[in-house]
Amino acid sequence: MTVTAHNIPGFDPPPFSSHATAARGNTIVHVSGQVGTDDTGTLAKGVAAQTERAILNVATALQAAGASWATWRSPPSTSSTGSRR
Repeated sequence: MTVTAHNIPGFDPPPFSSHATAARGNTIVHVSGQVGTDDTGTLAKGVAAQTERAILNVATALQAAGASWATWRSPPSTSSTGSRR
């Protein structure tokens, strides 16, 4: 399995990591640690603006890794759907 790191174009790479990591085979892209900063490192003003920017950064990191919201699937549910007797 090949693992590649992807960074958002125009952003400084985060220390000790990358914006997104893809493990090729069946592609799994892990995106974490996105914050509400723009490509200059400026933090957006207010919680709503920071949240919007963080979500945009997730989308941009997915795109850099060759993925998108359209290819995203949630993990299987770990909740119980019935009782055992």
